[in-house]
Amino acid sequence: MNDKKKGFGNLSFAARLTLAFAFVVVMTVLVALGTLSFVLDHDIRTDPLFAIALTAVIALVLASCIGFLFARTMVRPLNRITSTARAIQAGDLLARTHLRGDDEVSRLGEAFDAMADSIEKDRQLERRLTTDVAHELRTPLMAIQATVEAMVDGVYKADEEHLLTVNSEVQRLSRLVDALLRLSRLENRTTPMKEEIFNVGELIESVVLAHEVLVIDSGLRMHYTAQPGVIVKGDPDMLRQAVANLLSNAVRYTPEGGEIFVRVKGGDIMASISVEDTGIGLTREEAKMVFSRFWRAEGGRNRETGGLGVGLAVVKEIVDRHGGWVQVEGEKGLGATFTIHIPLYDEKRAETLEKARVREAQRYARDAQRYARDAQRYAREARQSQKLNKRK
Repeated sequence: MNDKKKGFGNLSFAARLTLAFAFVVVMTVLVALGTLSFVLDHDIRTDPLFAIALTAVIALVLASCIGFLFARTMVRPLNRITSTARAIQAGDLLARTHLRGDDEVSRLGEAFDAMADSIEKDRQLERRLTTDVAHELRTPLMAIQATVEAMVDGVYKADEEHLLTVNSEVQRLSRLVDALLRLSRLENRTTPMKEEIFNVGELIESVVLAHEVLVIDSGLRMHYTAQPGVIVKGDPDMLRQAVANLLSNAVRYTPEGGEIFVRVKGGDIMASISVEDTGIGLTREEAKMVFSRFWRAEGGRNRETGGLGVGLAVVKEIVDRHGGWVQVEGEKGLGATFTIHIPLYDEKRAETLEKARVREAQRYARDAQRYARDAQRYAREARQSQKLNKRK
C-alpha cells in the first residue's frame, strides 16, 4: 500500500489530473450504464427518455462529488502556497510551505521556500548593514563630539594634539563616505568605464611597487610573478583599485613576519590575478560573507587596523563590470587567496568583430544612399506629375 502511494506521489501534477479525469469518466460511465440498465429492467420501459434523464442526473451528481474530492486533494498544496504567501505579506518572514516531492506543485513550493529564505537573508543583511553603518558613523562622531565639548568646557586645551584627534576622526568619516559613494556608483553603473587594451602584468607591477613600502613597514615580505603577454580590455584604473584593495586587505590581516604572493597568469580565455597571504585565513562560512558591506573577519575588527569593511565589496563590483568573478580560498590560521578572473583580450576575435561592425555600417550607409536616391526620384516624378496636371 505504501509503495502504491509513493508511486502515485512521484507522478507529475499533469499526470495526476489526467488519471483523476480518467477515473471520474470511467466511474461516471459505469454508474450511468448500471443505472440505465436498472431503470430499463423495471416498470418505466415505456418512457426511455425519463430513464436516460435520470441516469444523466445520477451520473452528473456522482461525477461532481468525485471530481470535487480529487480537486480538493490536488489544490491543497496550492492553498498552502497561497496561505504562506499571505503570511509573508503580513510580515511573518519565517512562514514556509514545507512542500517536498518531484511533481510540479511540490517543486513550486520548494522554489517558493527558497525565495522566502533569500528574502529573509536579504532582510537580515539589510538590518545588519543599517546597524553597521550607524555604528561606523556614530563612533567617530561621538569621539569628535566628546573632544570638542571637552575643549569648549576647558577640560582639554585646543592644542595640536586634540585637534589632530578630531582631524583623524573627520578623515575616517570622509573615507567611509567616499567608499560608500564609490561603491554606490559602481553598483548603479553611474561611473563610466574605460575600454582600453593593456598588459595586466605591467599594470599589477606598478600596484605592487606602490605598496612595497607599506608591506615592508608592516614587517612582511612580498613576492610578485607575472606571465608575459597577458592582455585584457577594460578600465585599468578600476582594476588597479581592485588589486590595491586586495593588497591592503592582505597586509591588514597578515601578522608581522608573514608573506604575500601576487601572481598574474593567462589561461585559454581568462586572465587571473591572485593575491595570497599567510594571515589569519578564512573559514568556509566567512568566505561566503567577505564581499558583504562592513563585514570584517573576527581577527581584524580593530578600528585602527580593521579597515572600513567595504573594500572587498568594491572589488567584486569592479570585477563584475569587467565580466569576470572573484574566487576566494583559504583556511583558518593558514591564510587566504583572492583570485580575480577576467576575460582575455582576443585580438583576432576583436578584429573580426570590428570588421563585422564596419561591414554593417557600410551596408547601412549603402542602404541610406539608395533610400536617398529613391526619395529624389520620387520627388522628381512628383514634380513632373504636378507640371502635367497644371498644363491640363
